[in-house]
Amino acid sequence: MLSLLLAGALAAQPTLIDAGPLKLELHTSYTAVLFHVVDQASQWSPFCHRAYRDGLEPLDAEDVALLAKHAALRKQRGWDGLNPVMYSDGTLEEALAKGVATGVLTPEQADAERHLLAHFRPRIDTLLAAKAPNLDEGVARLVARTKDLKAFAERASRFAMNASARVRFYLLPSPGPGAGGGYNGGVLTVELSKGDDPFGVLVHEAWHALVRTRDDTLNATVKQTPGLDYESLSEGMAYAVWGDNLVAAVRQDLQTKAAFDQPYVRFRRLGLALRPLLKAALDDPNQNLLTFLPQARDVFLAVRELSLGLDAAEKPR
Repeated sequence: MLSLLLAGALAAQPTLIDAGPLKLELHTSYTAVLFHVVDQASQWSPFCHRAYRDGLEPLDAEDVALLAKHAALRKQRGWDGLNPVMYSDGTLEEALAKGVATGVLTPEQADAERHLLAHFRPRIDTLLAAKAPNLDEGVARLVARTKDLKAFAERASRFAMNASARVRFYLLPSPGPGAGGGYNGGVLTVELSKGDDPFGVLVHEAWHALVRTRDDTLNATVKQTPGLDYESLSEGMAYAVWGDNLVAAVRQDLQTKAAFDQPYVRFRRLGLALRPLLKAALDDPNQNLLTFLPQARDVFLAVRELSLGLDAAEKPR
């Protein structure tokens, strides 16, 4: 399957993973790989994964300038702007043409993206050649666990008032250890390095895909809760559902004196506090998102106050 990617050709036909209320169209796409690597390497968002920039090093002045130009465009367009266009099964030219046709890119911006991706393509091809077997392995692992994913999706769907979703899902090579992922612009991504098990990351992102169909409900809670933002509520619940080594991660945050105002610190700390309540809600047919969110609001307020005290105690007097 991945020989097509190495040749820079069209992606292989997607594999449908039918997990009941969650339908995943699993893709492996050369165009998506090109975009994902430079997008993450540009570090335009605090949620970009540093391993991709490290994987392109050493960077010269031209490299840095090109990545900075992409970062400026990305900040202007946001997560939902380019994702539906550039995570594509078509060729790079087809993706860029669609971006221009839909107004996501100007012709000048499309030219700049074309130059950027051509510039880094030899290094990305080297990465893909080394990591392609990991993607094949990841596909096999996920298909083998369809039954487990369906069981999770059915519980999450019931909790989210019978939510359902059909999602484009891309498996992507990662230069470093540790699987990562995201769900933005209707596109779900999971990153893989050698030996990674993608299931946990997929569950985390699949939770987003289902629960975000109830964004109006989440946003109502955010508006009623001082200091709470949508991202923290959404990620806090997702970490509560599946946060790998969550206790150890929170312990490490405390040992390194990482403050609550740092996004990942906030997500992990809230997720750990929400975990027993969310597990009970998922197991209880009489609970759902509407009954759970008032509890989540109270937990956030308590965790925030506790964190203010912890952070203040760590500051030099």
